[in-house]
Amino acid sequence: MLRFVVLALLLSTPSALAKDDTVLRGLNTVRLVVESLDADAHACGLNQEQLTAEVERRLRDLGVPIAYESEPPRMPYVYVYVNVVRIEPVHLYSYSFFVRLNECVMLRDGRTICGATTWDKGGLGVVDAATCAAGVRAHVFPKIDLFAKAYLAMNPKQRSGPPPAK
Repeated sequence: MLRFVVLALLLSTPSALAKDDTVLRGLNTVRLVVESLDADAHACGLNQEQLTAEVERRLRDLGVPIAYESEPPRMPYVYVYVNVVRIEPVHLYSYSFFVRLNECVMLRDGRTICGATTWDKGGLGVVDAATCAAGVRAHVFPKIDLFAKAYLAMNPKQRSGPPPAK
């Protein structure tokens, strides 16, 4: 039990990367990658294709321009990862997730380019089997909204969708 509490505290600690949204300044279009879901996530009621469509629609509706797979591979991308673990025999599911912006960066040597996470939000939770998929979405989508809000604050002229409702 103590290990679970320590893990929960570590995973719920905000990332130092997420404290400064200026890393989003100058972004034009981003790609979207939603990681494959495992068997427990499927048993919980989550589906990768549906989650991808929902996240893409949400980002577009909030005004973030999303590129298609044919765009250059070095283009920054929003990366959504959800991990779900079934807790037996109590019929609960534990989940963790993160929403990140990954992009290519040049290292200090001026020659080496590699991938790096430049914006990061995440969390974890426990839900019962009956509300698992809805509970996970209810925790993930506010982080998607937070990314969109930060993106638009740093790139006010990039808005791709209708203006947000007041």
